[in-house]
Amino acid sequence: MNTLGFGFSEVGSVTALPCSGNKGVRLKRILNRKSIWVNLGLNNDGALKIGKKLECQKFKIPFGINVAKTNCRETADSDVGLKDYIYSLKTLRNLGNYFTVNISCPNAYGS
Repeated sequence: MNTLGFGFSEVGSVTALPCSGNKGVRLKRILNRKSIWVNLGLNNDGALKIGKKLECQKFKIPFGINVAKTNCRETADSDVGLKDYIYSLKTLRNLGNYFTVNISCPNAYGS
């Protein structure tokens, strides 16, 4: 991203546990509105696996990590959801220059 002139890069959203994402159509082009409908559902490998991938990376520009709560029924409970965020932040704490906490993802269960 540095070579393309970007000033920073951000990965995410990363959740505590792996998520396979939403079923069905995940991306759809809406031609008459010149837009894209996104319904990915936070598909990712989970904080532990992503953290292991990031440990051996070196970045020339500031690197951020976007953290969301795991997309499942259990994290719709506020206490469980908060613990989910905290797990991800603790797991990834030494790997990013900054963190974005995604608290309003419309693709998450219970949103």
